[in-house]
Parts: sequence; structure tokens; C-alpha cells
Amino acid sequence: MVEFKTGTGKGTGYIGLPEKPRGGVLVLHAWWGLNDFFKSFCDRLASHGFLAFAPDLQGGKVAKTVSEAKELMPKIDEDSRRAIVLGALGYLRSQPSQSGRKTGVVGFSMGAFWALWLSTEAGRGRGGGRVLWNLPRVGLFQIKGIFSRPLRT
Repeated sequence: MVEFKTGTGKGTGYIGLPEKPRGGVLVLHAWWGLNDFFKSFCDRLASHGFLAFAPDLQGGKVAKTVSEAKELMPKIDEDSRRAIVLGALGYLRSQPSQSGRKTGVVGFSMGAFWALWLSTEAGRGRGGGRVLWNLPRVGLFQIKGIFSRPLRT
């Protein structure tokens, strides 16, 4: 695990290091937390040449059941998660092996929401994004409100 700066303090995350880097991927995990699946996903991306970084969006907690995952969601507020995502992107892009290379983002479930937000608000012309799984059930008004806010860096 590594530490990085966020707009509100420090974050932690897991990084998969490739032998010969060819680009970077920010991996945003599901509501379960940064569990072994997402760490191994970073390692698989690294085995294909991508510097893969998964920030912890759940404050070090990992859920094993749906009820545990539901309990974790409100423990970290939206502004803190936004700061973690932006801080993680900055950390990934600051790595020497990323110099001059594009950065993509992939998100699972809750992480897909943040991947979509990041690729529309912060990623214009700077790489690509992929949303996996499903987005939380929120109304168009709520999504528009989140996407229309100015970025805080």
C-alpha cells in the first residue's frame, strides 16, 4: 500500500507495477472496498504493461456482505471521495514512468460512478475511461448536480 495527498489530507491505495510501462490505469473499486479482487486486477493490468493504481475509497474498510457494504457507504462523504479520486489521479500521473503517457480509468459499481464523473469532468482529452458493472440508482437531477459542480483540486 502507498500513501498519496488528497485535497483533504492523505489517501492510501494499491499499485501494480509493470516491468515495461506503457500507460496508466486508475482502478476505482466497488462498494466492497479495496479487497483482494481489486488488488489482483491491478496486478493483472501491470502484467500487461499498465501502471495500475487503486485508491481506497472506503477508508481501509472491506465489506464481506451486502449489509456491511451498505453500512460503509455513508461513512465517507462525497466530497472526501471526490478528493481521494482526484488525489489518486494526480499521484498516478506524477509517477516517473507515466511521463508523456496517457492515463485511463476503470470503475466497478460505486467506482463506475466515480470513473464516469472523472472521465467527464477531469479527463477531457487526457486518456480514456471505462465503466464496468452498473451505476447506483440515482435520478438524472442528482447526476446533473454532481457533474455540473466545479472541480476542487
